[in-house]
Amino acid sequence: MSSRTRGLHRGAVALSAVAVSSCLSLGIPLGEAARPTGALTVRGEAIDAVEPIELQPSACVSGEHRLFLGADFVDEAQGLIARLVIDPLGEPTLRVFPAAEPLQRGLVFARSECARFELELERTGWQINEIYALRVRLDVECGEGESESVVGSVSAEGCR
Repeated sequence: MSSRTRGLHRGAVALSAVAVSSCLSLGIPLGEAARPTGALTVRGEAIDAVEPIELQPSACVSGEHRLFLGADFVDEAQGLIARLVIDPLGEPTLRVFPAAEPLQRGLVFARSECARFELELERTGWQINEIYALRVRLDVECGEGESESVVGSVSAEGCR
């Protein structure tokens, strides 16, 4: 390896270290720490859940990938997605649907139909490929005691 190549290599390593430390100082979780926390208990025939099942998200994906304001909480084990969408007028909606059938309506809960629908959604300031990482928290109680319901809390510090 030439001295010029070694110098370039050292510079790349230093730049990588700066990038990682910048992520940490901005509060952007890396690796396993980026996993969402919490769970939602969902029930409804539209998602083949006559008995309540627990949706435990393994990933959080920014809605900007699909051109909407919000986030997808993905439970790969159950094959379900809990999608938080905020429409242009500011009305949030939660939709739970099978990941394999994204065009299926699934379960849909508007904030106005829920006993509790609290949310926080903010950009972290960090951008990857023009998609902002999001900090998301959702606490809901919709349709409790009915044939279709979703109850619980989920959050993610680095929803990408």
